Amino acid sequence: MAESTFRLAEEESLTIERLSYIYESNKAVAAILARELANAENPDAKEMLREVCNSCRASFLKMRVAQDAVLSALIEGFYSKRVEFAFDFKAQEVHCKW
Repeated sequence: MAESTFRLAEEESLTIERLSYIYESNKAVAAILARELANAENPDAKEMLREVCNSCRASFLKMRVAQDAVLSALIEGFYSKRVEFAFDFKAQEVHCKW
């Protein structure tokens, strides 16, 4: 198993950090609404929950596309490997194992 830590460009790090916070925020809102509205009979409440869940999915996909773009530029054959990674936004690095 290979392991490496890569330095990120400031723009890459900031973009992925922003997208990560957006996703985490959407995920938290979706979790709260799911608990509160899971048994709701009101169709408007169910539609609101669906919209929040869709927003959460979309923000996750945006974050993963950005992460994958950075990682594929750093790791040859990225898409054919099982890569575990952790971004360190403060240090502007990503630690990878594959």
